[in-house]
Amino acid sequence: MPKFDSTQHKLKRAQDNLKLAQLQKEIADQELIIANASGFSARKKIRQAESSLAKLRPQLNALIAKMQLEDAQIETELLESEERARKALQQEKQRQLDKIKAEQRKKEQEEKERLKAERWSALTPEEQHNELSRQSANRNYLLACIVGIVLLCFGCNVWMQSRASTPISTSTNTTTLANTATPTNTATATRTLTNTPTPTSTETSTPTETPTRTPTLTSTPASSAIVISGGNLRGGPGTNYDVVGSVVAGDVLPVFARTNDGWLQVDGIGHTWIASSLVNLEIGLEEIPITDKIPPTSTATPTPTGTPTPDSTATARVQVQQATATAVRRLALNATATIEAYVSSPPIGTWCNQNSTRGVCVGDFRYIRTIGYTSAPSNGRYIAFVVAVKNIDNDDIFVSPLDVTLVMEDGRTYEYSSQTFLYWSTPMQGVMVAPDDNAQGGIVFLVPNDVAPHRIIYRGDFIETEIVINLFEPPEP
Repeated sequence: MPKFDSTQHKLKRAQDNLKLAQLQKEIADQELIIANASGFSARKKIRQAESSLAKLRPQLNALIAKMQLEDAQIETELLESEERARKALQQEKQRQLDKIKAEQRKKEQEEKERLKAERWSALTPEEQHNELSRQSANRNYLLACIVGIVLLCFGCNVWMQSRASTPISTSTNTTTLANTATPTNTATATRTLTNTPTPTSTETSTPTETPTRTPTLTSTPASSAIVISGGNLRGGPGTNYDVVGSVVAGDVLPVFARTNDGWLQVDGIGHTWIASSLVNLEIGLEEIPITDKIPPTSTATPTPTGTPTPDSTATARVQVQQATATAVRRLALNATATIEAYVSSPPIGTWCNQNSTRGVCVGDFRYIRTIGYTSAPSNGRYIAFVVAVKNIDNDDIFVSPLDVTLVMEDGRTYEYSSQTFLYWSTPMQGVMVAPDDNAQGGIVFLVPNDVAPHRIIYRGDFIETEIVINLFEPPEP
């Protein structure tokens, strides 16, 4: 029973009211004594009355505060009682409503069962058999779909695990090229002759003699230069030397030495030169050391007869010399693309490779610290570059960023980062590519900032051979 409804509480409240009245009467009596005091004993009566008032007034105030607290508790309990009664009434109404709905659903279900039984009884035995067969076929189809989805998920999981556990092969010959930079004569001649038109003469045999120009880098660059105007590379410091190659604006060349008249040696053996007016140097021209190793100029040998005849041996020798010079130029262009250079600055250029199904090219490399509101860790950075895939097969192929793996110089491998879709406006995505068509998009990797990127491995379908692109090799011309 609530406190405010109990007989005990009412009795206690009556007692408190009586005590309150007594205290008020005593206080009034003492105040009356003070007011009527007179004569020789007035001062003593006043002191006694004031002493009594000092005791009675705190008692009165305490009793009033106690009664006010009890009133507040009674009011709170009354409100709680009303809230409980309201909730109980709502619950009772909800139970009745749920009961009515349950009865309605039961009646609807019974009506459906009755109609189903009537329709079933109206069917012939043959129609009943066909209906049962159809229902069984639907159940089997649903079960087959569920089993197929489970098997597909299991197969994808196994495939991803097999890809993650596939060892990555290392290319020892390309590492040697990046460290020693000493290509052989035969490989140089073969590569250049394949890319340049061959003369009509069929007597282009490979020379067996050892040429005097051995493309072996024996020094380190003193600086680097950026080409500001396209021009020719020559075999010596002057326009009277043979043209051994060409450059375009934006190419980066290492500089090893110079001459007093402003020609720059851009290889380590002294057989490739460029005029200083065609480039911007990283340091001052006077800070580059002067060399006294000037190659001799080439002189034409007169033919004894009056009518000049083509010499197949001389033609082959010229082709080998040009091929060697071109390879030396390419090697010189990439001489600064060492491990140390790639740690501080991204690779410059485009690298390509292919298998029997697709061709892959990568380029536009960038080192990034922050993408959007996300910053790389203090010991890391983002590497972003563009991947282009061309379908050279007769069937459609599937291209995905999951096919691309970045291998660092220390051998660690990395898959693409989700920041790909925040950084690039046209990120690399999973698409089907028709024959002779191509797909291109940007991709981002989160890697350590003190290790250079080494290789990019592209893995397509299971039956394809993986495509390895070595960034330590010279880029495409």
